[in-house]
Amino acid sequence: MREKERSAATNIKDELEKSFSEFDRQRADGLESLLAFQASQTAADERNFARLRRKYGANHSLVREAAAKIGTGGIFTADLKREITKTQTTTPEAKADAWTIYGYVFDARNDGVDGADVSFFDEQGEPLPRTEKTKTDKKGFFLLRATNVKNLPASVRIGVSAEFLSDKILAPGLGELDYAEITIAGEVEEDPHCEPAGDPIPTGQNFSDWMVTGKVTDSRGAGISNLRVRVFNRVLNSDDALGVAETDANGVYRLTFTKKQFSDFGENCPELYLIIKDAAGKQIFDGKRESKTKAGRIELIDVRLKEQKNETEKPKRKKR
Repeated sequence: MREKERSAATNIKDELEKSFSEFDRQRADGLESLLAFQASQTAADERNFARLRRKYGANHSLVREAAAKIGTGGIFTADLKREITKTQTTTPEAKADAWTIYGYVFDARNDGVDGADVSFFDEQGEPLPRTEKTKTDKKGFFLLRATNVKNLPASVRIGVSAEFLSDKILAPGLGELDYAEITIAGEVEEDPHCEPAGDPIPTGQNFSDWMVTGKVTDSRGAGISNLRVRVFNRVLNSDDALGVAETDANGVYRLTFTKKQFSDFGENCPELYLIIKDAAGKQIFDGKRESKTKAGRIELIDVRLKEQKNETEKPKRKKR
């Protein structure tokens, strides 16, 4: 009877594995189709950008919106590439006499990093000596098995270096199977369609960044330079400052920030608003009542300032 039960359990496991494999294959096919569609959409966006730039010039709001759309498409394409890579690898088996960790090392464009050294670090990012190491393959995939689990601390990280660690903190355990991803961040070569040489169209430097950009103009629509633009994330009890940017000669500002700066309260998307001060430190704009809810990875916020009244000018008396 027990033999029949074991045979039935084995058959069920085999069927489940086939089902999961078929699901992964279908998911990979669906993502590939989506990637092909995104490529055609990006090509259309690039043609639209070129058309608008020829018609209106580099500093027009429609042109900057088109550039931001291309940048957003690039981020989406990079995320798709990462997911497609992950569906192409079979989940390894856990070993009873080892702790098994597998995953990927990606670069800033979400391409797998070939030949990266992957090893153990403690929770604070210090390397753990005399522990197992491995290298990634051409897709950035790594498989690491640790047999000396008793010598490891209760919480560890997987990393390429102290600067590039997995976000996930892992708990070692014999017979356990864990997954981790590592992203090697850094500046990436910018898309020439998003920021043509010599044109002040701002784009993100790193695909892991979030960005807010825009143009500050006067009441006539002319850009204002040398203004300090402070960007805030609006939260329930207090507002978090994400950083400060200065407008250039055309009134354009750009600020990049990371998700960690606004996700401490469990937020997936920030609620952004601007406070603007002139070169003398006087506040000339408060955008708290005009905050942008559920802001995206690249958000465009333009500000047109109202005409400033001359405070020294005395009101004229009406003649009787």
